[in-house]
Amino acid sequence: MRPRIPPIQFVVLAAALLVVAAPVAARAAPVDNIQAEVQAGGFPNASASITTPPPATAADVAAFDEDGSTVPPSLTNENMLSPDPTQPLPVVTLSYQPAGGTALPGIIVAPGSTWTPTTADASGPLWEIQSMLAVKHEIENGTEIAGLALRLASEAEPYYWISVPPDARRTPQPTVMPALLIEQYVRAGLPAWAANASVSAIDWTGSERRLVITLTMPATAFQANDVENLVAPVMTDQQYLNANGAGIGSIVVEIADPVSNLPLFTFAGDAGWGRTFAWSNPLVEAWTGDVSNGWAAP
Repeated sequence: MRPRIPPIQFVVLAAALLVVAAPVAARAAPVDNIQAEVQAGGFPNASASITTPPPATAADVAAFDEDGSTVPPSLTNENMLSPDPTQPLPVVTLSYQPAGGTALPGIIVAPGSTWTPTTADASGPLWEIQSMLAVKHEIENGTEIAGLALRLASEAEPYYWISVPPDARRTPQPTVMPALLIEQYVRAGLPAWAANASVSAIDWTGSERRLVITLTMPATAFQANDVENLVAPVMTDQQYLNANGAGIGSIVVEIADPVSNLPLFTFAGDAGWGRTFAWSNPLVEAWTGDVSNGWAAP
């Protein structure tokens, strides 16, 4: 049975009685704030920049709106992050160099391929959600940003672009719900096969919490245990709990092999921005390849 969630108006009132006025410190430059938050979130080798892309022409925008099968030359991944590409807003570019990992065992690499999957790949969703969180918090502080481009330090071009949702400037609800109540509520809704998972609501960057769910499961169990039945309800839980003062900024799910402890699946998401990121060990990808698309943003 799900534990009872206290009405937010009462817990907010109780918390308000404890507020003590404090002097407002001067804020650092937006790019420094973003880089510092990403580094505080576990990626010390991250590097950030903020630039405004060249504008697209009105003729090219009209042509693309008429026929989206071809992209006119003045339209770029960066200026298309803005509501109006002819008047683009600044775009954050974040790059990092993944920590060294060990090759994943049992994986057959295609002949002629130079790519070898490693344990470091499992941190990809964590890097992506942390980058998004840093940008989200900077936008909430009033900085105009159209979106985010993610780049590996070893690559010249970004590999992923994230646009800012229309309601990104909304004021977050106060964080007043006890972490224990959050953990109990989420744990009660887990599927039976994940009942022994560890559930933790921990303080995270941007004065928000991170909900972390970790469990072990052999690769052979992924066919019977649908990971989407774990991920999708927890994303919905985030919306409900935040409306009651939970202050959850991100969801992380990590599944490892119980014997070798090698990573098999990593998921990260934020229901507030409607964004999800996932990585699957090739051994289980046949059953988890579309998990990050299994939850629909409101």
